[in-house]
Amino acid sequence: MTDFGEVIQRSDGSFVITKNGMPYHVPNGGEFTELYQEVWDYVQEHPEKLIAEQPPEPPPFNPGADYAFIDDQWVKVRYSKKEFMLWCGVEKMTALNAAIVAGNVLVETVKDLLMAADYIDLRDPDTIQMIYLLASTEGGNILSGGDVTRILAGEVYQPE
Repeated sequence: MTDFGEVIQRSDGSFVITKNGMPYHVPNGGEFTELYQEVWDYVQEHPEKLIAEQPPEPPPFNPGADYAFIDDQWVKVRYSKKEFMLWCGVEKMTALNAAIVAGNVLVETVKDLLMAADYIDLRDPDTIQMIYLLASTEGGNILSGGDVTRILAGEVYQPE
């Protein structure tokens, strides 16, 4: 029997062995069936050599309350009003104010709520609803669909 040394078992049941000094993945099936069975027999005889795969650690980043670890990356989810308004830019802020002047009560309410908050948190369902409202016909189409996608992807504000 081959001595595989330490064998890592992945959560899907496959193994990672060392072959020719390099890590080698051994799935259960296809052309690997025979090798898989050989590794299986080895770990049955040497259970002390079997190691469960550990999930990867998140990056060593201490983001505080402004970031969240989403889909294996740190994403900014909380913005100051100034950061959010800088991202919106003059054009969107002008459109927002024009909608208010034109009597759009919904837009005025959304702006008041956003400006009353200490910060804009994209984890807050009410904030997300307000962002979608600003992209709707009722909200004056102040934000585009692309704007909403970028906002919810954490691309709201990119400092230079």
